[in-house]
Amino acid sequence: MKCLILIPAVDISKGECVRFIQGKPEKRLIYFKNPVEAALQWQNEGAAFLHVVDLDSALELGENRSSIKEILRKVSIPVQVGGGIRTIKEAEKILGWGASRVILGTAIIANPGVVRKAVARLGGEHVMVAIDQKGGKVAIRGWKEATAVDPYLLANKIERSGVGSILYSSVDQDGFMQGPNLEGIAEMVRTVKIPVIAAGGIAKLSDITTVHMCGLAGVIIGRALYDHAFTLKDALKEVSS
Repeated sequence: MKCLILIPAVDISKGECVRFIQGKPEKRLIYFKNPVEAALQWQNEGAAFLHVVDLDSALELGENRSSIKEILRKVSIPVQVGGGIRTIKEAEKILGWGASRVILGTAIIANPGVVRKAVARLGGEHVMVAIDQKGGKVAIRGWKEATAVDPYLLANKIERSGVGSILYSSVDQDGFMQGPNLEGIAEMVRTVKIPVIAAGGIAKLSDITTVHMCGLAGVIIGRALYDHAFTLKDALKEVSS
């Protein structure tokens, strides 16, 4: 079985580390006034990777690029960055700040050719594509806009473009602490051969074991860590056992 990488999430809005339940700004939980502190805490607790998202940029409500730049300057572990990255120029800039990979989401629907161009320019290993599933279809623009696109057909197409990995998020599960979408995760892993990282719904340690059995390369953990449902140390121990 593949080794599962546990990836704490650092979601940023208005310069603060927050969680939006189901991506809704009105359901905002503030955890750290300074997101750099969150990033350093997870690094100090043993995280091998971080997931940093500019929520305001994803929702086209502003941006938090200075916070992201500061995180990349302060931490020494790899960081994947997403949220409102819709051009090659923006992706290149963030990689230049030290990100290990950038996450493209809305851009792949709005501009289908952008993925191949990004892979050619930046290298597939530095490009991750986010497929956010809501009600069985792909959602874009910070989960606000529904499409008629099938997530698994899109994943198959994306894989052929040479992208290095896929981030699969189940919007319906996100932030509710009621468990991940195991059926959707398993189907995504079966659909593609490239690494799949999942987000949404991790609520207890046994959820980590369950998604590991699906063959994931990694899992993003957000609210469960911030609400102290379990510690990162305990989660890492769960994976190793």
